[in-house]
Amino acid sequence: AAACIFDMQQPTVWDNWQLYTRLEEYGERKKWHRPVRTTWNSYSSLAFWLVGWYGLLETADRLSTPAPGPSCHREHPEYAVAFSLSLMWTGVASFLFHASLTEAWRVLDAGATMGAPFIPCAFDLFRATRQAIPGVWSWPFFLLGVGGNLGCHWLPLTPPRGG
Repeated sequence: AAACIFDMQQPTVWDNWQLYTRLEEYGERKKWHRPVRTTWNSYSSLAFWLVGWYGLLETADRLSTPAPGPSCHREHPEYAVAFSLSLMWTGVASFLFHASLTEAWRVLDAGATMGAPFIPCAFDLFRATRQAIPGVWSWPFFLLGVGGNLGCHWLPLTPPRGG
């Protein structure tokens, strides 16, 4: 609903932002007279937000209902929460990039998209390590996942090689 309301704003909302320089990469027709300049790419990005929201609800439900036995997911819900939040951020950043076609949101969209897998990968690494070393702390793996996720936001800022 917020995205639709945003699309009803004045098209000048992006006037002072630097445009992304490789607009030909996106085959969708651009609507320069609207705040949401590429409709399909923009609104389909919100699926990430919905999946993240569902993940938060599912985690809350999982923690509030009794379990038949031990569960790594119950013992360490911070991974599911962080991953869900990263998916929600990916949806917002991707929506705003495809809506604006600006360089600033391209960087944030690319970083969010590249960074999302780091948290579940860190969780899997923690689970595998816990099998080999019972009692290993979860926090170093969690920080590795979140750090990798956030660190990816700087990758799109690096200059291309050979150019």
